[in-house]
This record gives sequence, structure tokens and C-alpha cells, in this order.
Amino acid sequence: MRHLSLLLCLPALLSAAQPTIREMSLTTPDGYVLKGTLSIPAQPGPRPVVILAHGFGSDRNGWKRLPGLVNDKGIATLVMDLRGHGRSTEKGGQTVAIGSDFVLSSQAVGFDKIPGDLTPAAAWVRKQPGIDPRRIGLAGSSLGAYASLMAGPAIHPVAILAVSPAGRISFGEGALPRLVQAVDQTHGVFPVRLPDLSRGT
Repeated sequence: MRHLSLLLCLPALLSAAQPTIREMSLTTPDGYVLKGTLSIPAQPGPRPVVILAHGFGSDRNGWKRLPGLVNDKGIATLVMDLRGHGRSTEKGGQTVAIGSDFVLSSQAVGFDKIPGDLTPAAAWVRKQPGIDPRRIGLAGSSLGAYASLMAGPAIHPVAILAVSPAGRISFGEGALPRLVQAVDQTHGVFPVRLPDLSRGT
């Protein structure tokens, strides 16, 4: 009978261990509606959180299993669709999305505004129940990595993970010195040898 009671309780225990999911919807000053998914682990107490920013041509689904793996470590995740990607394509009531060409997409969508998009997303996630507002991190790949590094001084993350930062041409003249300056101004970014970002995208 004891074993039967445990088996009957198992579904409730499993469902209690599932993360809390909240959907984010923010409108940028230039009219983009940004979408994202916040996943908070079931562990008690305010949890640290990391904002995940994908690369060009991807969306929040590009991270696949990563949010679940991070949640298992007790860290919440906010996975965003960057402007012009995924479900973040509505701007002023019209659809403005990326195409296959990086440069044309950058001009149409405004990739240089992505660091500024991460700032209100960080403000939103810091206000969510179950989140420790003092422990927020940024992680990105390619375009999302470059944008995360640029957003560091405004967000004040405890750490940034930037995998293969790319997209320099989207940020205009002097982008590389401004990136280096942003890294220097951000606590939690440790000195590493940056790739040569003066060439290509």
C-alpha cells in the first residue's frame, strides 16, 4: 500500500518540479514588439537569470535544450526573439522581418538597436517574482553576442558569455572601439583575447 501511495503522488511531485513559464512582450521606442519566454526553476528562493540572445537568421528556438539544462542548475532563462526574428517581427502594426541578406536585413530591421532592446528586457526580467535582480547574466552567439557585449554597461550583468561575436558592420563607424570600451566598462567580463573583428561582419 505504501508503494501504491508513492506512485499516486509521483505525478504531483513531477509537476511541482516543472519550471514556471512566463511570456514577455515589450514594445521598443521605434515600435517593435519583442517576444520572449522566461523559465524559472522550481527551486525555492530568488533565482539568478541569464538572457539568451541568438544569432542572425535564428530565433529563440535555436537554443533548443539549453534553457532546460540551465534551469536544472537552478538558473532562470529569458530566451528572446531579437527584432526582426521569430515572433518579434511586428513593428507599428506591420511585419518587418529579416531576409537572407545580412546587410539589407540590418538596415531594414535596425540591428544597431538590439543592445538597446536588451536593456528593457533586463529591466522586465528583474521585476519578475522569483528572480534575483542582482544576479543577471547575458549570453549570446554571433550577432546576439556582439549586442550583449554592447549592452553590458547599461545592464550591469554579473557576467557575459559571448560566443563568436559578429555583426560589426551593423553598428556603424567606430564599432570596434565602442565594443572594446563597452567590455572595459562592464563588470563580469573577464579579459580574453578577442577575435579580429575589424574584418568581415
